[in-house]
Amino acid sequence: MILIIGGAYQGKLDYAKEKFGLKDEDIFDCAKANDGSDWPSIDLKAKVLNHFERYILACTGEGIEASNHVEASLEQLKDKIILADDITQGVVPMDKLERAWREETGRSLVILGKEAEKVIRVFCGIPQEIKAR
Repeated sequence: MILIIGGAYQGKLDYAKEKFGLKDEDIFDCAKANDGSDWPSIDLKAKVLNHFERYILACTGEGIEASNHVEASLEQLKDKIILADDITQGVVPMDKLERAWREETGRSLVILGKEAEKVIRVFCGIPQEIKAR
C-alpha cells in the first residue's frame, strides 16, 4: 500500500498519476461515489482510492466507525494507492459530525500509515517521502 496525504488542492493526484503511470480508469473517486445505492462503499477493483477522507465522512455520517472498517479491510487495501486530504490539522470544527469525521480520519490514516510500504506527503506539488520500507 502507498498512502499519499496532503492538504486540499496540493497536487496529490497529479503526482500519483505521473509517478505511477496511472490512467483515469485506475482511479476510484470516493468524493463522487455517493449515488445513494450502497453508500458508503469503495471500489476495491480500482488501483487508486482518491479522496479517501470522503469515504470516512460517509461512514461517519452513517454512524459507522471508519477506523474499525479500515482496520478490518487492510488485506483488501494492501495493493492500493490511497490519497487523502489531511483534514486533521487547524481549527477544531464546532459541528459534531465534522469533529467526529476529523477524529475518524486521523485514526484511519494512522492505521493506513502503519501498514503502508510508503507514506508520501505532497505540499505545493512537491512530494516528501516520510516513510519507506
